[in-house]
Amino acid sequence: MIKEPDKAKFVEAMEVEVAFMLKENIWKAVPKRIMTEHYRAQRATGVNVKRHQIIIIWSFKPKRHPDGSLNKYKLML
Repeated sequence: MIKEPDKAKFVEAMEVEVAFMLKENIWKAVPKRIMTEHYRAQRATGVNVKRHQIIIIWSFKPKRHPDGSLNKYKLML
């Protein structure tokens, strides 16, 4: 996990980013049980499913103004 002194600000930015992804229908929250049933049904029809989840790597970076002052906490996927 993040070990920076401004960890709380990055966590807040991460929550905002996830909320945006869900609101704009970029991501869809699906209960694990439904995902498992979906992949089980695909395998039963002969489809070779290798993954159950998407692995996401977050990149945390404080963005600064030219004078060095903090602008925002940026998260990238």
